[in-house]
Amino acid sequence: MATVLIFAIDVHFPIGFAPWLPYFLLALPIARLYDPRILLFATAFWSVAIMGEPFLPSHSGESLPLAVFNRSVGIGTLWILTAFLYFDAQGRRARQRSEAKLQAIVEGALDAVVAMDRHGTVVEWNPQAERIFGFSREEAMGKPLVELIVPGDQRAAHIEGLKRYLATGTERMLRQRIEVAALRKNGARFPAELTVIPLMLGKDVLFSSFIRDISERQRAEDALRQTTAFIESLFEHLPDMVFVKDAQDLRFVRFNKAGEALLGYSRSDLLGKNDYDFFPKQEADFFTAKDRETLAGGCLIDIPEEPVQTKDMGVRLLHTKKIPICDDDGTPRYLLGISEDVTERKEAEAELVRARLAAEAASKAKSDFLANMSHEMRTPLNAIMGMADYLARTPLSPQQLALVERCTKASDALLRMIEDLLLTAKAESGTLTLTSEPFVLREIMLECTNLLGTEAQGKGLTVTTHLDPAIPARMKGDPHRFQQVLLNLVRNAIKFTEAGSITVQAKLRAIDDAQCKVQFAVADTGIGIIDELRDRLFERFSQADSRANRHYGGVGLGLAICRQLVDLMGGRIWVESAPGQGSTFSFTIPFGLVQTGMETQEPSTATARGRIFPSTMRESGAKEWHVLLAEDSIESQHVMRLYLSKSPYRLDCADSGTSVVETFKSGRYDLVLMDLHMPDIDGCEATRRIRAWETERDLPRTPIVALTADGFAESRQRSAEAGCDDFLTKPVKMDTVLSTIRRFVTETKPTPPPGRMKSDQAGLLDAELNRMRPKFLQNRRLDIEELQRAVESGNFDQIKLIGHRIKGLAGTYGLHAIGAIGGALEEAAVRRHLEHIRAGITDLRTAVEAAQHSLSSSGHDRSPSPTTQ
Repeated sequence: MATVLIFAIDVHFPIGFAPWLPYFLLALPIARLYDPRILLFATAFWSVAIMGEPFLPSHSGESLPLAVFNRSVGIGTLWILTAFLYFDAQGRRARQRSEAKLQAIVEGALDAVVAMDRHGTVVEWNPQAERIFGFSREEAMGKPLVELIVPGDQRAAHIEGLKRYLATGTERMLRQRIEVAALRKNGARFPAELTVIPLMLGKDVLFSSFIRDISERQRAEDALRQTTAFIESLFEHLPDMVFVKDAQDLRFVRFNKAGEALLGYSRSDLLGKNDYDFFPKQEADFFTAKDRETLAGGCLIDIPEEPVQTKDMGVRLLHTKKIPICDDDGTPRYLLGISEDVTERKEAEAELVRARLAAEAASKAKSDFLANMSHEMRTPLNAIMGMADYLARTPLSPQQLALVERCTKASDALLRMIEDLLLTAKAESGTLTLTSEPFVLREIMLECTNLLGTEAQGKGLTVTTHLDPAIPARMKGDPHRFQQVLLNLVRNAIKFTEAGSITVQAKLRAIDDAQCKVQFAVADTGIGIIDELRDRLFERFSQADSRANRHYGGVGLGLAICRQLVDLMGGRIWVESAPGQGSTFSFTIPFGLVQTGMETQEPSTATARGRIFPSTMRESGAKEWHVLLAEDSIESQHVMRLYLSKSPYRLDCADSGTSVVETFKSGRYDLVLMDLHMPDIDGCEATRRIRAWETERDLPRTPIVALTADGFAESRQRSAEAGCDDFLTKPVKMDTVLSTIRRFVTETKPTPPPGRMKSDQAGLLDAELNRMRPKFLQNRRLDIEELQRAVESGNFDQIKLIGHRIKGLAGTYGLHAIGAIGGALEEAAVRRHLEHIRAGITDLRTAVEAAQHSLSSSGHDRSPSPTTQ
């Protein structure tokens, strides 16, 4: 309009507008096509050109002022139009940028952006809508939205809602997120989150929809719900109490059913409360301290035993574990606790302990009973064997000698039976142990056959031994237990063989750098065994034929003991037999090999018996051999002097452990007889000191034989560990003492082998013992007084010493009842049973008076003066 007005004025009043008209026509496309700043630059350039025209020489007579005025008005008009065009172009460009930005946002949105008009026709369909629904933009634009993405069962509701909004403007589901079912191009339904925003464009309305595929989210939520439900179910149904406390106030925020049942409180009673609301203060203080410790340490705390006072079940014992639950920055937010009720388990464990202690006590009582029974049975048996031994050494008629020999044979069998019973009991209780020491196999085997050779010759049997030359000469193992097995098998073969021979063989089966396996076989030509009875042979109290027990004797323990010992040594035992053709009992044992450098070690007790001790050999032509006796009992010293009175051995005595060590150091002795029970230091400690003294001075080893009134394996083992070379159980017979000395001492003149004692020697020995018996009884009266003083002062060690002394001495004089009382006193002192001790003192007084009366009646009472012991 401004351009037309200016042009009309210029027609009636010429102001020079006509030259500017081309520029006006040019400015419009410049403003549309180029940057608005180009229009400003072009307008400025045009203005300068027009303004300079009046100054040109070719001006048409128009005055200069008029020309300047006209052009100034024209230039002003030009700049006004330019301004209009400039701001119009700027606004248009801003709108274009805004629309482009909005379009980019829509195009790049992660949700589907779909717009429809009031008729439900699609007017916008972004790329995400293409990916979600499968329709391209070209396929969707202009189509009814309800036919594209709304499932068939929901289309009527969709159309009805659209009509209601257009008619009433009521917004029930607009401007909020809702979850609906949507439809893909392929007909698949999927869950979607929908938000619809109505946009008013003048009088028209546009519906903008934002649609998100929530299939993955729903699957994740379903998995989370399942996991949560599982954890919740697990939390609720765990058999142990589970609780959660807040970290600040330690109040319960979660509690499971097991916790409710254990404590007796409902969940509503517990939640929001702390320990002080339910438990005694001492318990609550303990729980709180452990809670704070757990939160401060930031790690699991295990409380093995935690007593808790429950509402209905009293005090229960819990095993509790507590751990903090922290947030992302490591700050504890909650405390999780799991408590297991271990009350019944602890009670069961305590009951098991009580049962184990009771079983151990029963086992010990059994062992004590067997030991006591062994002692009580050995005492009269020793009397029988001793009397038979003395009788055999006196002049007897052939009939009397035969009776004595039968008595000796029966007593030997009874003694073996007692030893078998004790060995079986030890094996059953698990207290039977093995030693490991070097020994010479040939010597053990020859000793076995030599020991039983006389018995075999008495039945007209020959016993031969075959040793594989490939077997190493020296091996390592338990020679005593091995010898027991071999003796049992050879003795068994002799018993069941009436004629023929017995063969003992040893063959090498395997050998390596550490050990060798040897197979032994004892073959006989006896009665044989039928196949049906072989399996029962190695069972306790079992024999192949029940008639064998009556005909051959025995209780059926020998082979059972063999199997137990062979199993303990890691071997195997079996039998091959046929009725009437004899039997072959075989067993294998793995022995250790004696390594280089061990040849100088002491051999076993069994091999030491046949060993020569060059350190104790005297110069050629020596007449006497010096024996040192460590014995605190004067009577025992007298008996030993009596035993050695007619021998080439000179006896020195020491009455205490200390004195025997000093006496040994000051003299030169070929052998030491060491009593294990002595005042001050015992025989084992004295032996250790003697061995240490010999080692310090690099002296040869002197044989030491242990003497004790108890024959327990523990005492034997203890004496061997201390350094003793042999072990004798009191009371000992003269032949036993003499033969033991002979085994260790090599004499320049052969000592006559043990045989029948001359009648005058036997008479002298009996007379000497009868002469000493009253003195023994008188000393026992002194023992009774000393025992009473020891009871009053509670000196159980003194009671034990006196009882042990009486037990060891009485058998020598044939007073076995008194010896048994001494053993009972010793046992009661060990157990500290005063009532048993008092009863034993009364029994001892009665037995001594009875023995004294018997002596008086027989005319042997000479009433000697007592000898202090």
